[in-house]
Amino acid sequence: MSPQTATLKITGLLFETLQALDVKAQQSGKSVEEYARELIEEDVATPGPTFDEILAPIRQEVAESGITDDELDELFMQARRDWRAQMEKLAAEVGAAWQSELSAVEVLAEMRR
Repeated sequence: MSPQTATLKITGLLFETLQALDVKAQQSGKSVEEYARELIEEDVATPGPTFDEILAPIRQEVAESGITDDELDELFMQARRDWRAQMEKLAAEVGAAWQSELSAVEVLAEMRR
């Protein structure tokens, strides 16, 4: 006995999306319908990993490292402080460059140096 099938009508796709789908289908040697059906079936059949599965290797490394919860908290807090300091420095540089009446392109060029 063959499996039952159904038809799905999709509306609202951007023309550019349909064009990109057509290109990918051609590259794989399939019709747009075949390619889209395979994408849908594959996505439904193979759910992505859970958050716990994604974090498992990180949790294992942390456990094996012997770091305490307090040390780990401090490590993250220091990373946040460092990131914030970098963003504040960047904001100050952008502000100073902008006040010098440089164009946006010139500001970006100065920042890259």
